Amino acid sequence: MKIIYIYFVCLLALLSACKTTEQKPPVPDKPDKPVNIPQDFSCQSTSKGVQILPSRRMALVIGNDNYRTAPLNNPGNDADDMATALEQVNFEVTKRKNLSLDEMGCVIKEFGRRLSNSGGVGLFYFSGHGMQYSRKNYLLPIGATSSVHVPNDLPNNTVNLDYVLNTMKMARNDLNIIILDACRDSPLLKTKGLKVEGLSEVSTTMGSSLIAYATEPNDVALDGKGRNSPYVKHLKRELVKPNVRIEEMFRLVRVAVKKETGGKQIPRLEQVALDHPFCFNGCEQIQQPIMKLVERDTYNIPAYLQDYFATESKQ
Repeated sequence: MKIIYIYFVCLLALLSACKTTEQKPPVPDKPDKPVNIPQDFSCQSTSKGVQILPSRRMALVIGNDNYRTAPLNNPGNDADDMATALEQVNFEVTKRKNLSLDEMGCVIKEFGRRLSNSGGVGLFYFSGHGMQYSRKNYLLPIGATSSVHVPNDLPNNTVNLDYVLNTMKMARNDLNIIILDACRDSPLLKTKGLKVEGLSEVSTTMGSSLIAYATEPNDVALDGKGRNSPYVKHLKRELVKPNVRIEEMFRLVRVAVKKETGGKQIPRLEQVALDHPFCFNGCEQIQQPIMKLVERDTYNIPAYLQDYFATESKQ
């Protein structure tokens, strides 16, 4: 009996060893805390189910002036007057003032979505505080002057200009115009590591586009003592004039601002890459002077040229 008992115990041990061990399911890791990815905004459409017909000319106008630190006088007025001028030349304008970071990101994202549906001309205008760091440009929403303490705070508390440019670029529309009156004297220059004034040159390519600065790179634009900044004061006047191509219009603004400020502020164009001529208020009547010969006495060319150059020399 003892031998049988030992044999039985060994058999049970053998059977137990041969059983497949049932593994417990792995305990899932605890989910990480949400990461705030810079320039990735989760937004709801502002159209709220209302059908918006696409326009061939769309503009987003933003003016921020109510900063807790270093508030500005004129961006709100500048945004109002730019919106009015653009509406006069048939732009569908979305105007917003004193936006927080999330509000700025969402309205830019929505603008890009609508621009991709229109396929026409897109224009982005920003007036307020702007600055550069490590050759990147940042537009300051309301609240940024209190939340940025070191350079590493910039990506999470401001709007990177590249976000605006890439949003418009991905719309794949006919033409994009970016106007930046955002080189105001920065309240963050005293922050450690942020010593460069103004905005830097843009490296992002955008296809058919034009980028206009209120002043030269690495320089500061004036806020202005009247209703508008010196830049918008002249821009809103020149923009609505008929039959002026966009390059010439901005040249006239540059000359006027330079003269008014005694050379302290000199507007600049960058990335002028237009696939087609563009005028804010119609290009229909623009003609090369020599083409007028066809409309006049073709056989009296010397007299026409003498008259033309005499007129030019008096201007």
